[in-house]
Amino acid sequence: MSGSIDQKRAAHALRCVQALNSKGSSKEYVNLVKGAPALVMTNGLIAALAYLQNKSDDGRSVVKDILSWLRLRELSKTDDFQAAVCELVGERSVSYMRITEEALEFLRWLRQLAPALTKKAHPGSED
Repeated sequence: MSGSIDQKRAAHALRCVQALNSKGSSKEYVNLVKGAPALVMTNGLIAALAYLQNKSDDGRSVVKDILSWLRLRELSKTDDFQAAVCELVGERSVSYMRITEEALEFLRWLRQLAPALTKKAHPGSED
């Protein structure tokens, strides 16, 4: 896909939300995505991923979406949670910070698109 990196982030977030909608959108997914950036900034990327992974199926979907983006950006070799955590633990501090920044930039798009597009899919839903 041509375009800026920000457009690529938006396009991947859009694909993630469309996949969510095809399975039947989830208010919990939207709520988790809304809180994920604060979770990452407060606790760090690894801890945030672990929390989301243990939270629910929707939490695991958020983790999968984040990791799939990091893999597309070639910042991770996998979108498997356990393997990705092992990679992240072994990263140098500068690389870990860059990966965290990229995850936050992706989450910015996911956080905006998920509630906007799931509302269209389900007009009667509320925040």
